[in-house]
This record gives sequence, C-alpha cells and structure tokens, in this order.
Amino acid sequence: MKKILLLTYYFPPAGSIAVQRWAKFCKYLPSFGYDVLAYKPKNPHYATLDESFLADVQHIQVLELPIFEPYQIYEKLTKQKSNSIGDIASKPKNWQSKLAQFIRSIFFIPDAKCFWIRPSVRFLKKYLNENPVDIIISTGPPHSMHRIAFQLKKHTNTTWIADFRDPWVDLDYLDSLPFSFWTKWWQKRMEKEVLQSADAILTVSQTWQKDLQAKTTKPVYFLPNGYDDEDFVNISPLLKSKDECWIVHTGSLTSYRNPKVFYDILQDLPAQWLAKIKVFMIGQSDEEAKNVLNDFPLLQDKVVFIAQMPHQEALRYQKTADVLLLLLNQYEKSKGLLTAKIYEYLAMQKPIFALGNPAGEVGKLLENTQAGKISSYHAPASQSASVLLDLLQTGQTKNIDTSKYTRKRLTEDLVGIMDI
Repeated sequence: MKKILLLTYYFPPAGSIAVQRWAKFCKYLPSFGYDVLAYKPKNPHYATLDESFLADVQHIQVLELPIFEPYQIYEKLTKQKSNSIGDIASKPKNWQSKLAQFIRSIFFIPDAKCFWIRPSVRFLKKYLNENPVDIIISTGPPHSMHRIAFQLKKHTNTTWIADFRDPWVDLDYLDSLPFSFWTKWWQKRMEKEVLQSADAILTVSQTWQKDLQAKTTKPVYFLPNGYDDEDFVNISPLLKSKDECWIVHTGSLTSYRNPKVFYDILQDLPAQWLAKIKVFMIGQSDEEAKNVLNDFPLLQDKVVFIAQMPHQEALRYQKTADVLLLLLNQYEKSKGLLTAKIYEYLAMQKPIFALGNPAGEVGKLLENTQAGKISSYHAPASQSASVLLDLLQTGQTKNIDTSKYTRKRLTEDLVGIMDI
C-alpha cells in the first residue's frame, strides 16, 4: 500500500466541522490502497469534542507532538474562555479582546499554531529519514500545517499536496483584522511559497479554485466537502408536535454570521405561521450572536440554542426539521464559501433556506439542485419572509441525486488526483 503522511491540527475526537473532511478520507483511503499516517498535536485546544468520529480513524496510525498555543494567555488577558469561534472570527468586545486580537494579528504568523512549526519540522525530518512516505498532505487552516509541509518538501522532495479548506490571505473576515503592512506582506509571501512549492493544491469551492490557480502554475483541483451516507443509516427523526414547524441550523454563529437578519425575517411571517415556528441553533455561538435575541421579545420562546451535541444527534434534528437554515458570513469575499454542512443538508432532502450572497457558490448549488432558496442579507425582510414561507409550505424537496457528494465517492476522486 502507498503511504500518506497527513499533517493536520483538527483530528478526532475534535468535534468541529473541520475534522470531518479528513476523518472521512482516512476512513475510506485504505480501501483504495492507501495507508494514512496522521500527524497531529498531542495537546490541542479544541472548542468541542465528539468521540463518535474516533470510529472513522480507529485503523489510522497517529504521530503526536506537544504544541504550545497562546490560549491561556488570551484567557488571562480577556478574562473570558477562549474558543475557536470568538477569538479571531468575531468582533472584539472590549479593550482586552481588542489587544488580544491585535497581538494575534501582528505577531502570530501565519496563525496561533506557528509555534508548532519548527519542532514539527525537526521531529518529522528525523522520522521521515527512517520511515519514508509516498505523499505528504497538509490541510489548513490552520495554515501552519502548510508551512510544516513546505519545510519537509525542501528536505525530502516527497510529493506534496496542500489542501485549502479555507483561503489564506483572501479569507473573508481577515480584512477586518488589524494587520500591519509588514504582516500582510509576510502572509502573502508565505502563501506564495506554499502555492509554488506544493505539487498540487486542493480546495473546496470552484471560486477558490480559480482564485488560487491565478496565484500559481501548479494544478489546483476542486474537491468539495460531502457527507458520509453510512452516518445516515438508522437516523430516525425526533418526536415533535404536528402543530410545530422546526427550522434547524447546525454550525457555529459569530458576529459575522449573526442571526439578527433572520430574526427580522421570522417576525415578518404571518402570525399563524410564526405561532408554529421553533428554531434550533445547534453549535458554538459567540455572545454577540446569542444576545441579539434579546432585541426580539416575540421570539424569546421560539429560539433554542444548543451549544454542543454528538454528530449523530445533530443529524436527528436535521431529519426532523421542516426547513434547514444556512447562515453565511456577511462579507463580499464570502462569495466563494461553500460550507461543509450544506452537503448533509442536501442529503436530508429537506428545503434549505440560506442567507448570503445569491451570486455565490451556495446560491449556484441551491439553484442547480433546486434544494432551496438563498436571500441576501440586504433584501427587505418581507421579501425574504415570503421566500421562507414558500419553503415551509412546500415541505419535502424533490429527490436530489447527491451520490457524487458521498465521502467514498470523493475519496475515489482524491485517489484519482494522487495517481496523476
């Protein structure tokens, strides 16, 4: 079997959506003749845990090395618990968090995992000298994983594939951070070195594929996220009253993915429909995203926040939903964003109501599949409420062929890229 060294920060039992892409590839790659060796931190700072994903990687050999992460310093400085939602992807709430965000933006390059680069390179150089592999794959963010692979490429000249689950310098919310001219220059230089040194690049949306291809002569492949059909076996809906209409959102909420506009839309629904509505926000939410509900007294008993639950239980909520809700980041650069959870939504065969850029990747996917509708954050609430009401009344979507988005099929696509 061919041997892959996977460089990743997120790995089971991490509970974030970021872990699923490579946990699922690890699950299916052995059936295509590839043996995966995963390299990860020994003591990572994960915001959530979900041990159910361990079953996908139980056959995988894992290498670990301790990592220093500045989260304890952050917590002392801001006097609040650090998590992957609020630290960098949300607006700072006080002078302490502003200072912490400034320090993070100026001194931690390319990201807060930068202190793991040098020790990892030293450790892996020695390991690879004694245990060579056929392919190195780095997946980011955090993009420090690509910097580790960049150094290993110079040392070993092993085939290297860099997987961009999100952009680097073009990530939508980075423009809101206090980067200096020097920091921006250094980030761009680091990204350029990675893009020109990797043998191939993967990314999860066609917009990002074009953006990255414009920066390198190396091939950039579109390899989307997907869903594991084996996760859907025996998923049963929850009990709910026939008089209720459930709207379910799974995933994180930040100040840049704020449900305020959605609440305005809910309040514009006809009274008889609003009386039936129950909204479930499942996943990590920062305080700003949660507290905005206080401005909507009519919705206080309509919205339930559930911070964490196992993946299988979240799927049961999706299965029970009348409409699945997708909130995208409120940035122009979010046009290329094609979230991982939309593929699970598609597999559920339930109507999807999204808020974001209708001209973006999500809008195109919904239009092509006829799986739902997307409204702009800037559209009148009454107009968007009409779209949502239509989805609520329509109910189940048409039978959508989602076979090309199954994790096993996507693993086959990955193997095709590696075998080129």
